Amino acid sequence: MAAATNWAWWIGLLLGAVPLLALAVWHCNDAGHRAAFALKRWRRRARLPPGHMGLPFVGESLALLWYFKFARHPDGFVHAKRRRYAGDDDAGLYRTHIFGSPTVLVCSPAANKFVLHSSQDTFGVSWPAPELVGVSSVVNVEGSQHARLRGFILSAISHPRSLRTIAEVIQPRIMAALRSWADKGTVTAATEIKKVMFDNICKTFVSMDPSPLTDTIDEWFAGLIAGFRAFPLDLPGTAFRHARACRKKLDATFIEELKRRRNKELDAHNDLMSGLMQMEDSQGKKLNDDEVVHNIVSLVFAGYESTSNAIMWAVYHLAKSPNALRKLREENVAVSRDKNGGFITLDDIPSMKYTAKVVEETIRVANIATSAYRYTIPKGWRVVVWLRSLHTDANYYGDPLSFNPDRWDNPPKPGTYQVFGGGPRICAGNMLAKLQLTIMLHHLAVGYKWELLNPNAEVTYSPHAKPVDGVVPLLALAVWHCNDASHCAAFALKRWRRRARLPPGHMGLPFVGESLALLWYFKFARRPDGFVHAKRRRYAGEGDAGLYRTHLFGSPTVLVCSPAANKFVLQSSQDGTFGVSWPAPELVGVSSVINVEGSQHARLRGFILAAINHPSSLRTIAEVIQPRIMAALRSWADKGSVTAATEIKKVMFDNICKTFVSMDPSPLTDTIARWFAGLIAGFRAFPLDFPGTAFRHARACRKKLDAAFMEELQRRKKGLDVHNDLMSGLMQMTDDQGKKLNDDEVVHNIVTLVFAGFESTSNNIMWAVYHLAKSPHALHKLREENMAVSRTRNGGFITLDDIPSMKYTAKVRYTIPKGWRVVVWLRSLHTDANYYDDPLSFNPDRWDNPPKPGTYQVFGGGPRICAGNMLARLQLTIMLHHLAVGYKWELLNPNAEVTYSPHAKPVDGALISFSKLNSD
Repeated sequence: MAAATNWAWWIGLLLGAVPLLALAVWHCNDAGHRAAFALKRWRRRARLPPGHMGLPFVGESLALLWYFKFARHPDGFVHAKRRRYAGDDDAGLYRTHIFGSPTVLVCSPAANKFVLHSSQDTFGVSWPAPELVGVSSVVNVEGSQHARLRGFILSAISHPRSLRTIAEVIQPRIMAALRSWADKGTVTAATEIKKVMFDNICKTFVSMDPSPLTDTIDEWFAGLIAGFRAFPLDLPGTAFRHARACRKKLDATFIEELKRRRNKELDAHNDLMSGLMQMEDSQGKKLNDDEVVHNIVSLVFAGYESTSNAIMWAVYHLAKSPNALRKLREENVAVSRDKNGGFITLDDIPSMKYTAKVVEETIRVANIATSAYRYTIPKGWRVVVWLRSLHTDANYYGDPLSFNPDRWDNPPKPGTYQVFGGGPRICAGNMLAKLQLTIMLHHLAVGYKWELLNPNAEVTYSPHAKPVDGVVPLLALAVWHCNDASHCAAFALKRWRRRARLPPGHMGLPFVGESLALLWYFKFARRPDGFVHAKRRRYAGEGDAGLYRTHLFGSPTVLVCSPAANKFVLQSSQDGTFGVSWPAPELVGVSSVINVEGSQHARLRGFILAAINHPSSLRTIAEVIQPRIMAALRSWADKGSVTAATEIKKVMFDNICKTFVSMDPSPLTDTIARWFAGLIAGFRAFPLDFPGTAFRHARACRKKLDAAFMEELQRRKKGLDVHNDLMSGLMQMTDDQGKKLNDDEVVHNIVTLVFAGFESTSNNIMWAVYHLAKSPHALHKLREENMAVSRTRNGGFITLDDIPSMKYTAKVRYTIPKGWRVVVWLRSLHTDANYYDDPLSFNPDRWDNPPKPGTYQVFGGGPRICAGNMLARLQLTIMLHHLAVGYKWELLNPNAEVTYSPHAKPVDGALISFSKLNSD
């Protein structure tokens, strides 16, 4: 016993210490920087920008990568900062800590302009590893050296003479590439565009034609690009270490080319390298070899990677925007007629007005530069100018994520269009990028047609935004599809003669299926309907039956989410059609009504309905629970503010214990409540039965609950206690054949009913309190009705007979393989705009008219409709009555976010201020 107590003490210490330690770790980095800042500037009343520095060492780098790589929502990182920290005086600056440095994120037009146009004395350029961008590169140097290099580069690639030459050189390759795409019939635009743009850049910058050497150079550039956005960890095997090696190889290759030219081993070339080698500044000085090579590498990288990405997005959006494509084609066909189908020149471009709009819109949507260079504040903090946020902000662009070249009929607001940066560090190659994009659009428009084979492909945002069908490696595709392919093949082999079909969908990854995606939508994205919506968007067709295949928590599963399909499953017989299955039957109770089948289920259900849904039972329950409810409400008013989720759960658990097993609040019921909490956590956990997992803990909690209630049952059998409650009712009832329930059946169903009776009902009441606090009109109507009922009762208890008069209060074909699970997704019906107008709003008046048949199934349906549905409604009605007639409340955090696992709940548990209605 002592050993068990010691273990319990240590476990309790661990469970209490771990959350506190996690909080301490989360805040210590931010607190440390704030303290250092305050100590240095305590006399100046200076303040840091709002924000948080994240975890020690890694800061918020993982969060940033998560938004780009996994959530595929690149604006989410900035939006999260704005939602949490923006105030009335928001300047668009937020502190953070990313990739090893304290950082200020800048994302407003005024702040961006200030940083981009500031002198080097205010903000100086800094890179985690200067050798990646080139120590002598124009993007890395400062002051007069930067101005000098920038002048050379602008003369070499942005002077009209240079642009005219480049336009002549690149068009033959572009036209040849387009013809080859047409011959192939189907191409991956991202790959093919990158090839032709790389070939053109190599030709115009260093006069290199396609060869094994340029293929190798392309591979080195790919390694360099990967390292730019990798965590700067210089260890063997990391992307950062590989990028440094690639940069050295690129420098060595171009140095060799430069030396050959200096030694006159090759004929002189009219290209960028030769131009940079020969140019002189105002003092007659030329660039040294390192300056030439470092800038060649930087310009090749920038010239083809960002431009090819922009062209790919132009092709993508024009395929989805037929009106824009039609206008583009009309304009370019007219230009082509004037040129007799030949090359366009730099002089033709000013007349191509609509093409210019498409160019600007493509660059805006593609966001060539997600963020500008990192600048160092004199005291060591970096500033990241987040350009992307400007171009996707609805305050500056109507419907910003849509592709609409006509928006450029009017100029954008000053400071809101900075796709190439700004100030002295505006991208030197911006004219070249626009030229290449214009030429590609011209030849595409006048000679070719195309369509997307995967118009709904998802988009990946790292290192650049790109549809996934343009970048997913073959191995990743093979892993992703092998699970689904094997199930489809097994199904086809068994049923090849019957022409049977699986429901549409996908089985996800091997072993885990789509379980992680489901958990992500519930726990992290906090969009519980997103999983079903994603299925519908991808797989729903004209004959959509609302059934989709998937693989969840270890089993092939069919997701059912339409009224007709739900009804079919819920009303089906259990003899060979659909049977009940749980990952671990012992969690729900082997003999529980929700686990058994056929005649055994019908027998148990009959007992339970008689025990808790019969009018005499409900009448008794109404009398028993109201004193506790009224006492609880008075205590809330005395406290002044309470967390509704916590307090409601307490009173509902006490009432359920009293009505079901006649247990008053005590240390034993507190322990039972903790066991139920462990059981609930295990229900939605992955069924991994290892020490320390929620599933293993839930099984232990279930055994303890069974033992506690079995002990109570044995006491009653011995005549030690006699009670008029659910347990006694289940022990005494007999069926048509005079048989009683055995002990396991009584106990297993008591545990199930206590769990269902307080967990779901308390959650419903919490949401009623929450929504009524945000819906004063609904609360007013509710209060009026319940005041009238209360007056007839002289302020006393309501009864079952009063409830019918409280009208407003009541408002508040595929083949499925044998062995597959069927999940009836009821929530999707109740949040579907096809069935409920503005479905996420709280509107009791919608119940003036009955819902469409089959669209309201909150308690399930058929023979497995929740046996306690009348009890749940009774408890909710009684709570609403006493709240409405005696108390007022307000949400203290009306805009609190909502978490959806294991149940939907505001993250603060619906913290409310609470007082008596007549307290004024």
